[in-house]
Amino acid sequence: VGARVAGRAHRAGADELDEVGAPAQPRPAPHLHRQQVELQCALRVGGQLVGASAVRAAGDPGTHLPRLAARVKARKEEAKDCRDAADLPGAVAVLEQTVAMLRASPWHATLFDDGTASEGEQALAAHLADCLGMLGGNHRRLEQLDRALLAFQDGARIEAADRLEVLSSYNLVNAIVLPIEMKDSTATQQRSALRKAVEAIARQVHGARRNDRWAWADLGQCQLLLGEAGDARTSYARLRSLGDADTLKSVLPVLQRLLDA
Repeated sequence: VGARVAGRAHRAGADELDEVGAPAQPRPAPHLHRQQVELQCALRVGGQLVGASAVRAAGDPGTHLPRLAARVKARKEEAKDCRDAADLPGAVAVLEQTVAMLRASPWHATLFDDGTASEGEQALAAHLADCLGMLGGNHRRLEQLDRALLAFQDGARIEAADRLEVLSSYNLVNAIVLPIEMKDSTATQQRSALRKAVEAIARQVHGARRNDRWAWADLGQCQLLLGEAGDARTSYARLRSLGDADTLKSVLPVLQRLLDA
């Protein structure tokens, strides 16, 4: 792929929503928070969560949207805490249970039906795509690339469904790029999929995601893989205008992985 390749490492997806009317809870002091996370990670038995925060794999999340958003947000925060505490298997366990919970919703059964999607279907799709992207990212950190790809492919199907209007492209791009990283495919072989991704993301950045730095990063990466250097420079210039030093720093690992491919 060589000099045509650039990328980004990020977790994208729908914005996390706070429960309506619920006061923000202050986070504990850093050292206390670290101890809390370590204790949480220790309270795992055979990969299953224990305690009040556990998510039953078959649990129906219900159809009250603010409560669903708050519940999923709590699980995602727990997964990020585990990741930051170097407990990647713990993060995977939280996310797998959360994905199972979301798939138990009656909205999941109709996600890919015809016609206009309901508010509940769209909300569930956004949460599920975000969790699948996080799950794939943690599998990749564990070098479990086959499992990462399955998660990204499941998330990409949701992001590609026009009726669901999910404003994310993280899974879509990773489902295309990871096989290149795995040396199972090439940019040339993925050209058709990359072209479709560029068209989809271009529509988003000229609409609701015009100020989303990660959307521009996704677009620039696909354009580079297609050899469209001029368009890619424009996308990355927009990324730089929207991001900060941490944003640019996060681009480098993906760039390196693709160069190594």
